[in-house]
Amino acid sequence: MLSREMTVELMEKLKAPVEAPVRDQG
Repeated sequence: MLSREMTVELMEKLKAPVEAPVRDQG
């Protein structure tokens, strides 16, 4: 099972491109 930290990281990664696409592009 995924630990809470891993889940949080995945959630942030999924949110990142939606909230700030510029961050992904660098």
